[in-house]
Amino acid sequence: MSKEFRNDCVCCDLPCIGDACQYRHVPYLICDDCGTDYEDRLYILDGQEICADCVESNLPQRHNDEYNDTEFLYEGEWLPIDGVLELLPTITIDDMIWEGEY
Repeated sequence: MSKEFRNDCVCCDLPCIGDACQYRHVPYLICDDCGTDYEDRLYILDGQEICADCVESNLPQRHNDEYNDTEFLYEGEWLPIDGVLELLPTITIDDMIWEGEY
């Protein structure tokens, strides 16, 4: 599971308002591959929700001498990592909120 809610209580000096507090149920996205938490987005690759670094490590790659850049094989095409990330479906914190999970 790549979604998790945590209690990030900051122990402020105000009286506790319980579940109404913005720090009580803070959503996090967790990479299925490396386990690191992210605030912005994860990419869906082969049924896993993974970070951009793990996308790079999970795809075949080659060096393009002409552009002095690394290319990644995705759906039969060699693309720079930005091109691959643009094509992959994503999940964000906002998606969690709209799905009623938050």
